[in-house]
Amino acid sequence: MKLVITSFRRELLILGLILLFGMLFLPVVIGMIEEKEREASDTRLEKAHEQALVTFRGGIERFATLMSGIRSYMVSSPEFPTQSELRHYVAYQLRDINYAENLTISFIDTSHVFRYSFDRRSIDPGRLIGTSVKSIRDQDEIDRLNDVLNDEQLHLFKPINLVEGYVGLPINFSIIRDGQVCGYIAAIIDFSTLVAPLYEVYEGKEEFVYHFSVEGLLDFDRSQVYDGSRVYHNEVDSAFYQHYNLAKSSFKYSTLDLYNLEFMIGSAAVGEIFSGATKDALSSLLYVWYFLLITFFAFSVYRLIRFRQLNIRLNESNQTIRVQTEQLESQNAKLKKVVHTKDKLFSIIGHDLKGPLTSLITIVSLAESNKISVDETRSFIHDAGAAAKHNLDLLDNLLRWSMQNSGADQIRKTSFKLFELASSTKDQLQVVASTKNLHIVNEVDEKLMLHADYQMISTVLRNLISNAIKFSFPGRSITIGAREEGGKAVVSVSDSGVGMNEEELNALFQAGTDVVRRGTNDEPGTGLGLVVVNDFIQRHKGELKVYSEEGKGSTFEVWLPNGWYIPEELLQTEF
Repeated sequence: MKLVITSFRRELLILGLILLFGMLFLPVVIGMIEEKEREASDTRLEKAHEQALVTFRGGIERFATLMSGIRSYMVSSPEFPTQSELRHYVAYQLRDINYAENLTISFIDTSHVFRYSFDRRSIDPGRLIGTSVKSIRDQDEIDRLNDVLNDEQLHLFKPINLVEGYVGLPINFSIIRDGQVCGYIAAIIDFSTLVAPLYEVYEGKEEFVYHFSVEGLLDFDRSQVYDGSRVYHNEVDSAFYQHYNLAKSSFKYSTLDLYNLEFMIGSAAVGEIFSGATKDALSSLLYVWYFLLITFFAFSVYRLIRFRQLNIRLNESNQTIRVQTEQLESQNAKLKKVVHTKDKLFSIIGHDLKGPLTSLITIVSLAESNKISVDETRSFIHDAGAAAKHNLDLLDNLLRWSMQNSGADQIRKTSFKLFELASSTKDQLQVVASTKNLHIVNEVDEKLMLHADYQMISTVLRNLISNAIKFSFPGRSITIGAREEGGKAVVSVSDSGVGMNEEELNALFQAGTDVVRRGTNDEPGTGLGLVVVNDFIQRHKGELKVYSEEGKGSTFEVWLPNGWYIPEELLQTEF
């Protein structure tokens, strides 16, 4: 108990130090937050300003590209286009670029008299045809238009308040055919359409405000030009910069020189980063949050000290239960395996051993009583031999399998020639194979050395070849092969017998599955051989792969990792 109280006081002292630290440094933290927010705001403003420049320039360039196409049409047409032809061409171009906003096109001759004038909806919307530009433009602009007549470049003019009710941005260019000046085109686009993408970015959030002017003297926005001229509508651009009462120093300005006209574009963030009230509120919020955090932490530490010992005892108990559970599960799994092994052994002993032994007893009894002929005796002796061989194989597999399951059969790896083992196994089984006129072919390289448990691999090879004999059609061949693939030793036994379907393949290695097939000469089987084979290969950390097609035969491949042993004299050769 004394130890808990001492620890509790120590934790309280730490909490007091943390509280003192917070009170001293929270103002510093607030200042850092303000500085970071100011830097972030400057970065956002920089990006917004760059976007404004790109949007404005891009809109002008698209407008200019359209005008270049109109000039090419006017200059290259075989005959000078009529107003109707020009209007049809412009309409086609606008449909092609999916443009549906305001656009007025006028053709003016060298005397500055309007000859054509039309927009998307009507001809001569401003009643200008036949009138002189001199009646609506001052002398400075007339002088500039004279310069346009003698120049093939595009020329932007300052924006104007149009009778049609929108801010128009004019662009003029001369029409010269066969070296002769015919006049010039005056095209006027709705300024609001040029900058519409800029305002769509922020979706009405009014995070930034923009200041547009010509040569830094003439302000204009999306609703009007502030030059004292008449405005033909009552709409007001809510985003006009003067509505925000911002200092000029709040704006970031850049100049764009586009088609002989200088624009000045400014961008500013709406509102201050932190007002006085906002700063006070932020400070209060941080202090409240800090004290709440300290209180919660203090209570948590107190609870932690109080229940620390209990948690330790609970963890120890849980660990003990976990270990006992794992032991019980392991013992249960072993018990199930023992029970299954016992059931399988009794099943085999009670059925597979009893049947052949009963047949042997019957054959011997009949032979002793001289109740069968010589030919029948020979036949019975043949059957007795087959039954004895079946029992011998079965007893060998039972012994091997039971030793493996009991853990007595430990793996003992040595290096031996696989060719000699294959030849020895072939010789042992050749007599059985000859009853079906089968030919066993040993294609293993005589120099190959296998590093594995000799007895286990011998059992594996004998079972695989016995299976191949059992399920091969008379007169066919069985092939024993070996190769290296992917750093592994691969030993194969192939036959051209009955093969297997998918269901039979899936049941091959299941010791508890009662799927026992008889051979092509009705040879009996126990279903234990391949289970032993698979167990022995797995003890080598290897894998048994089976490739089979019903009616065409099977190939069993034994894959053993690091299986090849190569003597030093063969290290420089390939195999």
